[in-house]
Amino acid sequence: MNLGSDPADQIVRYTLEGTEVALKLSGLAAKNFALFVYAVLKDQKKTRGKTRLVRMLKEQRPFKFFQIPQEALREFAKEARAHGLLYVPIRNKRDDGQIELVVFADDAAKVQRVSGARAVWKEVLAVYAVKTTTDADGADVASVDEKKIRLLSEVFWEMNEITSSVEARTETVVDTATGEDGEMVDTEATVTQDVLVITVSHKTAWEMADLLRFDKSQREQLRELLSEEYDDLWNELLYGIALASGNGDLVAIAQSQVGNMGGAPYWSWYGFNSRVEWCAIFVSWCAGQCGLLDSGAVPKFAGVGTGVQWFQSRGQWLDGSATPEPGMIIFFQWYGSDSLIADHVGIVERVENGRIYTIEGNSDNMVRQNSYPVGYGEIKGYGAVAP
Repeated sequence: MNLGSDPADQIVRYTLEGTEVALKLSGLAAKNFALFVYAVLKDQKKTRGKTRLVRMLKEQRPFKFFQIPQEALREFAKEARAHGLLYVPIRNKRDDGQIELVVFADDAAKVQRVSGARAVWKEVLAVYAVKTTTDADGADVASVDEKKIRLLSEVFWEMNEITSSVEARTETVVDTATGEDGEMVDTEATVTQDVLVITVSHKTAWEMADLLRFDKSQREQLRELLSEEYDDLWNELLYGIALASGNGDLVAIAQSQVGNMGGAPYWSWYGFNSRVEWCAIFVSWCAGQCGLLDSGAVPKFAGVGTGVQWFQSRGQWLDGSATPEPGMIIFFQWYGSDSLIADHVGIVERVENGRIYTIEGNSDNMVRQNSYPVGYGEIKGYGAVAP
C-alpha cells in the first residue's frame, strides 16, 4: 500500500502568459515536473513539447504521474495519439531507462495497465558474451565498438518484447452535488474508458540458448556465467553493489523490476487470483528469487505489519532514525495513519550523502525508486537481513 510514500505537497508558482498560477504538486515525480516546467517555460523556443505542456497547464486540472521503460515510449506515444491522450514525457535523470509521464488525473485510467517484466540484465549479458566469444570470428567482450553495441541490442530485443492493446473498462462514478433543498445528493453514472495495456514479456537465458541453438560447449559457458559463484561480481558490475551476504542479490533483483506496473507477477506468485496491496508481496518475491526465503533470512509476508513483527521478534530491527545499509527492508508508517503497526515496505537500494534510496513495490501501483533523508519521520524502521 502506498498512500503517502511521497514527500509533503509543495506549491510551485509560475507565470503563464502574464498570469501567475499556483500548482500543487506532491511526490518525487512531481519535483522533476516542477523543474521541467521551469526549464521549459524559461526557454523562449516554441517546441511541440512546450506547446503541449502550456496547454495542460492552462487547464489547471489535477495531474497524475506514471513511469514506463524508455523502450516503451514509442509504443505508448503511438497509442496515446490514437486515443487522444494528452501527456508530457520527462526524462528520469537518475535512471536513463525510465520515463516519467504526466497526464491529467481523470485520464489516468487510460494508462494504468503495464504488466510483465523485462529480462534480467545478467542473463542478457551472459547470452551476449557466449554468442560473441564463440562466433566464427570470435571477439572479446571486454571492449565495446559499434558492431558489438548493435549485437547487444539485437540480443536484448530478441529476449524482450513489448506489445500493446486497448481494453474497454467500465466503472461507476459517483458525483456529489448540492440539491435544491441544500442537501448533498450523490448521482451515479456508468463511464466506459479505453485503457492502454502495455505488456512486457521476455525469454530466459535458457530459452535463448534453444533459440540460438547453442551447442554443448556454449551451454556449459552459459551455465558457468549464470552460476551463483559469480553473483557478487555481476551485482558489482551491473549495480555497483559489492555484498557477499545475499543482500546484494536482493537489491539486484529489485532493480531489475523497476518500472513494472500493476503487480500481477508478484501477487499471482504469492497465490492471489486478483489484485491486492502488493508492496510486502514484492519484497517477498525478490527475496524468493535470490534464495532468502528458502534460507529463512526473510519471511514470506503479504501484510506489512507481519514483516515488522517478524524482524522485531528476532532482534533484527533498527529504529527509523538509524542509517540503514543496502539490502535492508525499510518499513513506513504514514503521518495520520490509523494502522496499528505500519503501512508500506520496500528495499534499501543504497545510502548516499545522508539520503536513503529505495526500491518499492506498489508505489503508485508500480515498482519504482524513491528517496528520503536519513531519519525521515515516516520511516518506522528497518529489518536487518541476516547472512
